[in-house]
Amino acid sequence: KYLYVGFGDAKSGGLAVIDTRGNKHITDIKTDARPGGIKIEKSRPQIYVTLSGATKLGVIDLKKREQVTVWPTGVQANVALALDVSHHRLFDGVRDPAKLIVLETESGKQVSQVEGVSGIDDLWYDASHKRVYASGGRGFEVGFVYVYQQRDADHYELIGKVATAPGAGTSFWSPELNRLYVAAPSTDKEEAAILVFEPQP
Repeated sequence: KYLYVGFGDAKSGGLAVIDTRGNKHITDIKTDARPGGIKIEKSRPQIYVTLSGATKLGVIDLKKREQVTVWPTGVQANVALALDVSHHRLFDGVRDPAKLIVLETESGKQVSQVEGVSGIDDLWYDASHKRVYASGGRGFEVGFVYVYQQRDADHYELIGKVATAPGAGTSFWSPELNRLYVAAPSTDKEEAAILVFEPQP
């Protein structure tokens, strides 16, 4: 029933909490910088956020409605997040340098790093196939979806680099339909399109 909207800049920021039933602004949750990637873990309940220009991720307690801790990543360009609730793992898609960081959600400890897709925009965890999908291409002549196989909670293998379209970074994973949708912007040669991908066994 609540909508969380990030705002601010690299010096300060927050999450606006909107009650969608009454279309009412309830409160703001202060964060160290503007939240970009936002991922909600309902069971705790917590929200994990990337922080603009910061070398860390923010952790928000939804009951207290406050940022309770930060987890260092060592890099500034943390862009997209995905969550594996069953294995207690948070995935952090980094744009520069391009890599995928895996953190343990009990402590924020980094457990793995893997090569990342250039110009990353979105990141998704596919629980059925135990895979992570990273879509990128913003500012590049060719976009890609990188596919990672989860061997166990701490080990991940890059098993595929699927070409998409120039500048295609934004994506959406539908577990119900078993499809990944990637938005391809228009170019001088091609019209804008939605590219549809089906995971293979």
